Amino acid sequence: YVYNFVGENNQPKYWRDIGTRDAYYQANMDLVKPQPEFDLYDRQWPVRTYHEQFPPIKMRGDYSGKEVKEGSITDSIISGGCLIIGAHVKRSVLSSNVRIERNAVVEDSVIMEGVVIGEEARIKNAIIDKEVFIPPHSAIGYDLDLDRKRFDVTTSGIVIVAKKTAISP
Repeated sequence: YVYNFVGENNQPKYWRDIGTRDAYYQANMDLVKPQPEFDLYDRQWPVRTYHEQFPPIKMRGDYSGKEVKEGSITDSIISGGCLIIGAHVKRSVLSSNVRIERNAVVEDSVIMEGVVIGEEARIKNAIIDKEVFIPPHSAIGYDLDLDRKRFDVTTSGIVIVAKKTAISP
């Protein structure tokens, strides 16, 4: 199968080379725009990929206190098996089997499979690779000088946390 690179009126359709980490990040952020140039939901050009079997996405309130704290998901793509507990996800892509604990905030980020984000952790402008545990109260993407000491940071300021990285609390 091929992708039709020319749309209506012979205008070029979406194309992005994802050969760099910044380009990979931007391609993911393109998908979460309210009106993305590349439509994953276009039934005339379906995206075919392998889907491992996970339970459906679950978002629930945080019942640990006297009152229930509700989370939110805005302009994001969330894969199967994700559990979001009273957390906030904005303009992000979550791969399968991600868990985000209470009061955590994930913004403008790509979170890979099997990541656990501890309570009240804050992540923005980041790519978190597979099987990383983000300790409670951590902050990634808020202090790039500190992030450069612990992780890779791209030229455009995207924080890259490598696969299975052990992060100190």
